[in-house]
Amino acid sequence: MVEVDEREFVSPQFTEGLNSARQAEKAGELEAASDLLAEMLTLWRGPALSDICDGGPALEAEARRLDELYIATV
Repeated sequence: MVEVDEREFVSPQFTEGLNSARQAEKAGELEAASDLLAEMLTLWRGPALSDICDGGPALEAEARRLDELYIATV
């Protein structure tokens, strides 16, 4: 079993932050949305899940999904 310090696993934080930014944008709170997006980008440290060797198809699909979210955010 692999143990992961949840502070190092930022996927949930990143996706929740993006959702919050979208909600702020829809509410017309553009500065708040911009601040949230900027904060979420500081969490990113390279290709998603790149430090996990051979995670299998499910992990590779999740990594692609996260990378696409990052690209859409930038």
